[in-house]
Amino acid sequence: MATYRFTLEHFTVITTRARGDDTDAVAFAVAVAGRKSPTQSLNVGDVDSGDISVNLSTGPLFVAPGNTRAVMSYAIYNGDTSHLGIGLDGFVGKTVDEYTKQILEGGPSQDPGIDIPDDPSTPNNATFDDTSWLNVLELAAIGSFLFPDCDGMVAADVIGRTKEELDTAIDLADGITYHQTRRYPGADSPAGCGANSDYTVTWSVMRDREVGPGPYSLRQFLQRNNLHPQPGLRSLFPGQPLTVRDLMT
Repeated sequence: MATYRFTLEHFTVITTRARGDDTDAVAFAVAVAGRKSPTQSLNVGDVDSGDISVNLSTGPLFVAPGNTRAVMSYAIYNGDTSHLGIGLDGFVGKTVDEYTKQILEGGPSQDPGIDIPDDPSTPNNATFDDTSWLNVLELAAIGSFLFPDCDGMVAADVIGRTKEELDTAIDLADGITYHQTRRYPGADSPAGCGANSDYTVTWSVMRDREVGPGPYSLRQFLQRNNLHPQPGLRSLFPGQPLTVRDLMT
């Protein structure tokens, strides 16, 4: 039996959006089978070029085999987040909801107006240049994103992975943790601001399986991961079929 822990590790400022420092806030959300982990956020404050540690992480999550996806969304905003109307936490939460809805209706590829950047083949630790990331803002559809001043989004993404895709990526890495870095070249900023923003974001997913001498009971596994499924194991995968084989993978 395996669980997965998603972490937004850090971002790197290559070029700020503002003429001087950017003033950044970060939000991070993950959902599996419609069940969201608590949205996490961090007010980073003033940043210039360089690596900025974030380290927002979920608890252990179950991902059922088959078509179920773990959906992760994150966003970094420079300036006053009230311009978003629903705040940065609300933005990533709605992005997860809308992406999940697209999957249930046939997947984002069925809508030619939305190009969701998603590249399961990107190798561990390679940088994926995400030139279409601004389409994620279109997915959330919460208002105008033509920001009138130097405030604005500098990175945003939504990424969906099945259990099989997660396992393949992790196995091709070190068998424990898969890392990915994505680059977000910014849109044109208004006159008087700095150059267009340029950020990268690094996230990871860690798989935890029981190792070493056994046997291990299901009760021990759940206790070790602080999991107390009620009214039964099917509550871990709402609406999904569950077999003993699923629990053992």
